[in-house]
Amino acid sequence: MTPASSTQMHLSREGAPFNSASLAEARLGSMQEFKDALGWTPSGRIEHVWVDIRYNVHNVRDLRSILLTLAYVVQAAPTCEVLCILQLSRITQNRLDAELLNLRGLLGPGGDRVHVVLGFPGTPLTLPALLEQANIGPALVELIAEKRLSPNAPSSQRAVAGLLFTLMLMNATWSLSAAEIGAYASASHPTVSAVLKQFLRYEAIRRSGNRFYMAYFPRFAWTRWFNAEVALRKSVYFVSRTGEPREPAAMCKRLGRILDDAHVAVGGILGAKHWFPGLDISGSGRFELVINAAPSIDLSFLKKLDPALERVNEEPLNPALVVHFLARYEPYFQDKDDGFLWADPVVCLTDLLAAGFDHQAEDLLQHLLTQREIA
Repeated sequence: MTPASSTQMHLSREGAPFNSASLAEARLGSMQEFKDALGWTPSGRIEHVWVDIRYNVHNVRDLRSILLTLAYVVQAAPTCEVLCILQLSRITQNRLDAELLNLRGLLGPGGDRVHVVLGFPGTPLTLPALLEQANIGPALVELIAEKRLSPNAPSSQRAVAGLLFTLMLMNATWSLSAAEIGAYASASHPTVSAVLKQFLRYEAIRRSGNRFYMAYFPRFAWTRWFNAEVALRKSVYFVSRTGEPREPAAMCKRLGRILDDAHVAVGGILGAKHWFPGLDISGSGRFELVINAAPSIDLSFLKKLDPALERVNEEPLNPALVVHFLARYEPYFQDKDDGFLWADPVVCLTDLLAAGFDHQAEDLLQHLLTQREIA
C-alpha cells in the first residue's frame, strides 16, 4: 500500500474518492444490506461485531483484497467492529500485523475497528483486547463450527477418517471436538460419531471431556482406508504426444513460475521425497499433482507445463502427468520457497501405493511415525 496524502483515506472501487455519507446514514444492519451496498456477505453478527470467516487465504494479494473490503465495511457501519478470521492460513502473524498497521495508517481512527486474526484447529482464538472484553469467544466458536464447505464437499466416513489420518501424520498434538471435526471434514454429526467410535475402539484416539486426542496410529484401519481411497478417488491422466515428456523435476520448476494458486500441490514421488528426503525410490517418470477442487475445474493451465500433454480417458501404462482431485475444506498443503506447494503426506502415501511402490510407502509411513513419535 502507498502512503496517503492525508491521515484518512476514503476508498473507492472505481478509484475516485469514496463518499461514505449515504452508507453511514443508512445504518447498515443486515447481511442483505451489506451485500447490496458493498458486495460483501458476512459470516454472521455477534452483538456489535460483524464476523467474516475466510478459508484458503495464503498470499498477501488476497489478504489486501480482504482488508480493502473491510475498509468499506467500517466506513459504512461506523458503530460496528469488524472481525475477520483467517482459518488455517499460511500468512504469518508478522505479515498480518504489518498489513493491518498499513491499513490503519490509511484509514485513520476507523481503522481501529478492523480486526483480523489467525485461526487453527484445536487452538483458542487470540482476540484483540477490545473484543476479548466483549466476551464473544464462545459465540465465535459456534459460528466457526457452523460454517461448512460447499454442499458438494464429501460427507462420508472415508472423508472423516482421511482427516484424522492427515492430522495424525502432520500434528501429533492435535485436539478437536466432534463439532470441529465435522466442520473440517464437512460431515454430519452422525457420520463423525460413527468414525470416532471406530477410532476409539481401535484405541487410536482418547477422549477428555468433549475433545479428542491422538493415542497411536491404527495400522489396520489405515490399510482399509487407503484401499478405499485408491479405488474411489478421482484422477485424470495425460500422455505426451511426442513420446518424450518433460522430466517431473522440470515440470515442477515450471509449475512454480506459472502458477499462483493455493489449490494445486505437488504429490507423487516428488512429494514423498519432500516428506522423506532419504526415501530410496527411482523410476516412474510420472509427475503427479493434487488439486483441491472438483474434476470439472478448467485444466488448460497444464499445457504450460508441457504443450505436448494430451488427456486420455483411461490410465495408460506410463502417464506423463496424473492429476488427483480432493474436495476438502482445508487441503493441508505445505508451502515451498520456490513458489509451489506440497501435498500432505497422506496424499503422497496414497500416490505411492497406487503406483505400486508398496515398500517405499511403508518406509515413508514409518519415517513419519518415528518423526512424530506416534508409532
